[in-house]
Amino acid sequence: MTSQQHFQQLSQQLDAILYNIRCYRDGSRVRNDVLELLRNTPSLQPRSGSLTKGPSPQNILYLAGTVPISYNSVQYNIPVNIWIIEAYPYSPPIAYVTPVQGMIIKPKHRHVDSNGVVYLPYLSTWSASSCNLTALVATMSKVFSDDPPVRSSGPTPPPPPPPPPHPTNKTQPTRTKTHPPTPNPTHPPPHPPPTKHKNKPPHHNQHPTHPHQTTPPPPPHKPTPNTHKHNNPTPPHQQNHHKQQPTQPSRGARVMK
Repeated sequence: MTSQQHFQQLSQQLDAILYNIRCYRDGSRVRNDVLELLRNTPSLQPRSGSLTKGPSPQNILYLAGTVPISYNSVQYNIPVNIWIIEAYPYSPPIAYVTPVQGMIIKPKHRHVDSNGVVYLPYLSTWSASSCNLTALVATMSKVFSDDPPVRSSGPTPPPPPPPPPHPTNKTQPTRTKTHPPTPNPTHPPPHPPPTKHKNKPPHHNQHPTHPHQTTPPPPPHKPTPNTHKHNNPTPPHQQNHHKQQPTQPSRGARVMK
């Protein structure tokens, strides 16, 4: 699409918008000033919308796009919206800087507040007879080239470091010690199964053992036969003397027959 075709397309869009809204006191002046601006700044496009919020908002014409600037000999595009209010050209338009993703409005800018509203001497001294939209955009481009109203929203990441050079000397690979896997502390190891013991007959001399003792008990103690006789045994011929002698009755006692 050539620049002339692009301008004709923008002109048709402008006529359709002005036909639908019909809110301007001097519609022919609005159309001529906007067409002159679109011819000199093709990065702007005519649109319609409401500048204020309320129960019955009024749609008006505004120009959306970018204003080219030159900062440090590099060209940039500042996103803007220029609203043509109903009293134009007798009242100045309202210009906004509208940062896109990755941009923020520069804090404490001399000509743009935190909401993006543009403040210029050209707007504060606006005159319907000597001021127009083309001269306004040219003033914005000059002021923003000296001090851009937007900047990047984040620091620029540093470039990645260059890859290390390939080593010329061959080095032997280092051996790394491998450690056994560490058991999971949340799952303790299971207890070993209990040792089974055979039932053994009880013994008087058998000492009690621990239920988990695996050492066999000592053999039962056998009684030693008594091979020695008691000391000083009584001879058989004297055993009779130890027998109780019969008691003889006393002389005075009566003998029962």
